[in-house]
Amino acid sequence: MLRTSIRYLCGTLCYLIRRFLHDDLNYHAAALAYAILLAVVPLGIVGVTVLSYVPALSAVSTQIQDFLLQNFVATSAATIGRNVQIFIQKATHLSWTNFGFLVIILLFMLRDISQVFHKVWHTRPRFHISLALLWYLLILIILPLVLGILMIFGDYLLSLYHWATHTTLPSFRTFWLFHDIITFLLFTLLNWLLPSCKVRFIHAAMGGFFSTVCFETARRLCGWFWDNFSTYALIYGALAAIPLFLVWLYIAWCIVLSGAVLTHALTTKVPLNAPWWRGSTKLPNR
Repeated sequence: MLRTSIRYLCGTLCYLIRRFLHDDLNYHAAALAYAILLAVVPLGIVGVTVLSYVPALSAVSTQIQDFLLQNFVATSAATIGRNVQIFIQKATHLSWTNFGFLVIILLFMLRDISQVFHKVWHTRPRFHISLALLWYLLILIILPLVLGILMIFGDYLLSLYHWATHTTLPSFRTFWLFHDIITFLLFTLLNWLLPSCKVRFIHAAMGGFFSTVCFETARRLCGWFWDNFSTYALIYGALAAIPLFLVWLYIAWCIVLSGAVLTHALTTKVPLNAPWWRGSTKLPNR
């Protein structure tokens, strides 16, 4: 049993590496990292603006930013995240022209992400570009609302628990299980909704679970490494946060695309238990 599991794990890792090199996904991960770096401020501004139009959710916008900063950014890269958070608060009062320009930037960023997933799945876009942009616009509106509702719902559950047991728990936003559930759902939905073909939810969930485990492991390892080895700080000085943030974005996108490749392999029934040292698993055509 143990030997079979090790063989399956080695076969899976070998297949992921070969697919990354075959489809040039490492270059696509780098491109998406730069795209996110350019879009992180517009994304925050649009999210805060959407929440401001819902009175019940406008109060949790800062809490959502804190939650994302604490749980989705490696420790040493969080400096630039805090600076971005301050800039978002100052830039929320923009004209409709500037706001529309930011929305256009985000729409094309989402289109780039979708195109990379099409390359992973070797499929063509499901919708015409006009319908696709409307779909991306809907995502930009719904995502902040969903996060706000989850924050309020989590605090409500904690208040019920405190009322029933008269004991105090840590804030639901800092509870590790809540963060892992959010991460797992996000990766699963990416693997399930973005491909232009039918994907079983169980396969998307398995890819999402793989990405979640790798993401949390990488976040902790990067935080430990950057806290204990100060080479970047010695070379870049005050600008060290920028390359650290870029490296973290690249690692995160490599993990996301690895989960997508695994989901594709499960959906297409690739024999991942094939002898990995022979490289006998056939790769899809470009």
